Amino acid sequence: MNRRDKAVHDILYSALEEAAAMKEKGATQIALFAMHAALRAYDAGYNNACQVLRGRRRKKRRPGA
Repeated sequence: MNRRDKAVHDILYSALEEAAAMKEKGATQIALFAMHAALRAYDAGYNNACQVLRGRRRKKRRPGA
């Protein structure tokens, strides 16, 4: 796991822990929203990283094109 993945992992799990704490206090809807937002942010970051890597690989394959 590289540093970026580790940082994202830590952020995601801290958000999920906060959501679990909210749920214990009875704020279930807010907790679910927080969990959903954390997962979507992680997914968006991962998709963006994949697109950047795909773009870099394409450029390296055809340097003269």
